[in-house]
Amino acid sequence: MKNNRIHFIGTTNNKSIRDIQPGECSHVVNLQRHNNTLLPIATYNLIGGTNSNRKICYIHSCNGEEHIISIEEKTLYHESDIINGYLTPINKELTTLENELCEIASLGNTLIVTTPTNITYITYRSNSYKVLGSKPPMPCIVFKEKVTAIYSYDTPEVVFDGCMEKLSDTDIEFFSNHIMGPLFKLRDEVHQACAFFEPVIIRYALRLFDGSHILPSPPVIVGLKNYLEMQKEHLLVLNYLKTTDTTKLLSDFITWDALGIEYIIGNTDLEDWRDIVAGIDIFVSKEISLLTNESVKNGTYYNKDNNKWEYIYKYKIPTYESSYIEEYVFNESLFYQLTTIELKDIIPNTAKLLEHKTNPTEIIYRPSLKVDTSGLATIGARRSFVYNNRIHLADITYSFFKGYEPMIFCTDFNMDNSNASICINTQISNIYGGTRVVSTYMSVPFFAYKLSPIISYPDNNASSMEILIRHNGYEYRKTFILKSCGSENRSTYVSPQALYIDVNEWEKTPINIDNLEDFPTPSTFAIEQHNRMIVSEMNNPFFFPDELSYYISNGTINGIASTTAALSQGQFGEFPLYIFTSEGIWSMQQGTGTTCYSRCTPINNEATHKNSLILPTDRAIIYLSGKDLSVLSGSQCKVLVTLSELKPHNFIKKLPNLVNNTCECLTDSTPILNYINDDISAIYNHKKKELIISNKKFSYSWILHIPSQHLYRWEQSLQSIIGNEDTLLMQHQNGIIYNLNDEIESLTDISLITHPIQCAPDMYARIRQFVWRMQSTYCLLSLYVLAAHEPDGTYKTIYHSTFEGGISGHLPLRIFSAPYKYYRLILSGTVSPDFTLDCADISYDIVENNKLR
Repeated sequence: MKNNRIHFIGTTNNKSIRDIQPGECSHVVNLQRHNNTLLPIATYNLIGGTNSNRKICYIHSCNGEEHIISIEEKTLYHESDIINGYLTPINKELTTLENELCEIASLGNTLIVTTPTNITYITYRSNSYKVLGSKPPMPCIVFKEKVTAIYSYDTPEVVFDGCMEKLSDTDIEFFSNHIMGPLFKLRDEVHQACAFFEPVIIRYALRLFDGSHILPSPPVIVGLKNYLEMQKEHLLVLNYLKTTDTTKLLSDFITWDALGIEYIIGNTDLEDWRDIVAGIDIFVSKEISLLTNESVKNGTYYNKDNNKWEYIYKYKIPTYESSYIEEYVFNESLFYQLTTIELKDIIPNTAKLLEHKTNPTEIIYRPSLKVDTSGLATIGARRSFVYNNRIHLADITYSFFKGYEPMIFCTDFNMDNSNASICINTQISNIYGGTRVVSTYMSVPFFAYKLSPIISYPDNNASSMEILIRHNGYEYRKTFILKSCGSENRSTYVSPQALYIDVNEWEKTPINIDNLEDFPTPSTFAIEQHNRMIVSEMNNPFFFPDELSYYISNGTINGIASTTAALSQGQFGEFPLYIFTSEGIWSMQQGTGTTCYSRCTPINNEATHKNSLILPTDRAIIYLSGKDLSVLSGSQCKVLVTLSELKPHNFIKKLPNLVNNTCECLTDSTPILNYINDDISAIYNHKKKELIISNKKFSYSWILHIPSQHLYRWEQSLQSIIGNEDTLLMQHQNGIIYNLNDEIESLTDISLITHPIQCAPDMYARIRQFVWRMQSTYCLLSLYVLAAHEPDGTYKTIYHSTFEGGISGHLPLRIFSAPYKYYRLILSGTVSPDFTLDCADISYDIVENNKLR
């Protein structure tokens, strides 16, 4: 008599039936492996329930509290809170999404809900959630110049010898100094009063809680009043006194305006964003330098009305050529913080003076605006991941910005109170394969006919902008050709001489029944950037700077993951983030300083799909690679479990005729590769080091114990399974929720079916005894031994018994049967929590043929 010991090594269906080793099983149900011993899977504590139509989709850990978020179709709910280990129902509807939910991530007290076309922010504060939307509303602020003071200088009379019938170069230089000297002194006095002497370009942006700025406004010019004065002709009067044979330059009274900035903020509601938006920062450029150091030699000198006793010197203040000023305005990209409008100080539709204490000559020492227009566009994402306190979004859908509110370009408060309809159509050319138009439209209760000399759109690819205004029975229309700015992502039009744009000079058409309805509606268009990933500022999920945008491979980003522990002390941070794409796996290497990721390195060319299983473990990442379940650690990838099953064995179909009281979990022959599809919910249990995969269409789940690679079925049909290291929840189809980290003692149903076992290769063997090495305080088991002459042949039961009671360490089965080549062991029943199954010992005799001796 010979003996063999069989150790059960989990479910394997991926081999030829003739190549399977003893102990490999076709089905293992509710038996987990620990230290080479099979134990019944635990029973878990019921902590509450939900509406069965809602699926729990996220656990939000915030300020020591845990909140359960659920979804029904496209509607999100604050389902319940976990208090003292049990669910306290909340049942509060949060929001209905525009599109299907992709993922939910969180940073601090903020939920980031992503759909393919949009992002929704939801914050938890004051014991409830507040839905913020996709971004703060951008306020519409209209600026205009305001004379705050008038400065004057009375030049003294000057006497010259003789009659100045002709002017020498020395005389012209003297007159220049006589004119420009006092003017420069007035400029210094204006600056000392913290007012503006020359025009400035002004813009604003929302300042967030961390000091970053989002939603920058377009630049507009204010302060052109003094510039217009410079264009006018001025006179110097010289009076010839014949009696004394001298010429007197009469005194001249020079005046100049000190210019402040007045503003009106339209209706805007930032109340919901008050904890995030700290204020509205106002930025200005340096004054546009108009005065030159040239003399006033461009003046003319003549005798007034042929009166030989009085001469006139007519001149203009020397300024730069208009082409230079236009170019300067077009290229200006440095804007410095002038002041802040606090949210509490906003009074809508009320004119207020912009208060500040900055000398314009010292403005360059103030903090500058880092112009970033990325937040103006609407972003959607199919992938989100939190790492290093930054939100990573990938597989992006980018919807173009419709355009600024038309009133932002106005620079006058003398507004007609009649309602106006305004539309701006911006053409985006030579981008992503064609020319498209985006439009913004609004109805305003008033309108000013004076616009800023600068018209712009925040994209270098914009080629033209058409503005249509309907007001007082007329439609005004004008198209502006935009040029790309090299200094920032902006296309701009600057009016000739950088002077105000007068709407009254545009094409004007009466509104009648023929064109009443012929008015564009708001529109935009979107592009899908499947290989793009954007990263937020640290601890700030509301701002995704342009420089933190990465394009990875030429395919689609299907997953983002990182290991939860350092691989080793020497490898810490070497491969901080893994990007799974349809063209392979890439690693993002951390940068230094302000550089988030310094290098993107391909690891392999294994393609992943949009519904690929990707789960981080303690030191590696498990992912579905083709037909294999693989593991990625560092830069090394290896196959963990081969899932590519062959055709299901016919034995499973006949099992109900061989074993009593079989369940679907035991008889289902669906290949695991077909089991893993769009309906799965998967998670990694850090405490047990198990990968749990559930599909709500089946009556069971799959569990893979990573250290032993033991794969078994768990008789649980789950709608959802979610959690983190601290909290792990499973939701049944009926809405009941259990805590997987809270085990309770209970009887458990188990099953085990081995693949065909050969006692000796290609030899007949007569089984004398099976000894199950197991123990249990209580069990009710059905024990079967099946036999066949071929591994995939017809099996018949050669032994069946039922055992009830306690088992102290072994359970022997004595068998009297004819010899066979192949045997299957089947164990099924109910066991107590302390049940253990170590192995099975077989005692047998070799038989030369199948004849009895």
